[in-house]
Amino acid sequence: RLNFLNLGIQDSTLPEAIPANFEAERILTVDTASPSQLGALYEVYEGKIDMMIDHHGKGEPYAHHYIRPDAAATGEIMFDLVKQLATDGRVKITDALCTDLYADIKQHFNEVMRSYEEPVRQKLLAAEDPLKLAIQYAMVGNYIDFGAMKDVDETYLTELFDSAASREVNEERYRDLKRDLDQARKLVYLTDNCGEIVLDKLVIAEILRINPDARITAIVRGADTSNDATLDDAHQVGLDTVARVIHNGSGIAGTSLTHVN
Repeated sequence: RLNFLNLGIQDSTLPEAIPANFEAERILTVDTASPSQLGALYEVYEGKIDMMIDHHGKGEPYAHHYIRPDAAATGEIMFDLVKQLATDGRVKITDALCTDLYADIKQHFNEVMRSYEEPVRQKLLAAEDPLKLAIQYAMVGNYIDFGAMKDVDETYLTELFDSAASREVNEERYRDLKRDLDQARKLVYLTDNCGEIVLDKLVIAEILRINPDARITAIVRGADTSNDATLDDAHQVGLDTVARVIHNGSGIAGTSLTHVN
């Protein structure tokens, strides 16, 4: 379903398959900190590489370079560069790339998880340890990850829900967590996937039941990234009814503290 992204772009190829008469107008390398990481390609293009972009603080620059050790990943650097170039009017981002490819998937699984919300809440009310059970359900929700797998089997997801209470929780870390929650004044909750944030909402509600004075901030992605949760998803499932919700300032699959306000 993502083939349209290749429109006008030559398919990638292995070094040994590059035609002998191929001449590149520009050569850019990313996430390769030294010539050895390029392997056979470096032998072909040594002295011809226009720019290397990387986030590793240690390496062996082999061309003009832009290196940002503060970046969590090279993808973060590319995101910032393209965003700046687009702002300056030097590049045009196609409609295809501006579209949230996972919009329908995210809305669907947000609604699927919302259908579980009230039944899970009732089970938490009857549980001996509601917080622990809420965490176990949130662990199940982490299965909804299209960045880690090709598809999400909803039948299997239901089976996971049915066995949520058997999910292993490290008891020592859980005791430490409960002790910290009893004393916490401020708490930051990093979210991950769509759908899963419905269960994060229930975890946060349990935290507030234990410590009503805690000020909780939930952080979502700053831009569309796979099926990760954004502000739109947070509003859809009502995450903002139990916590202050902000984005992390970045469109990478993770959170870089340098981008968080």
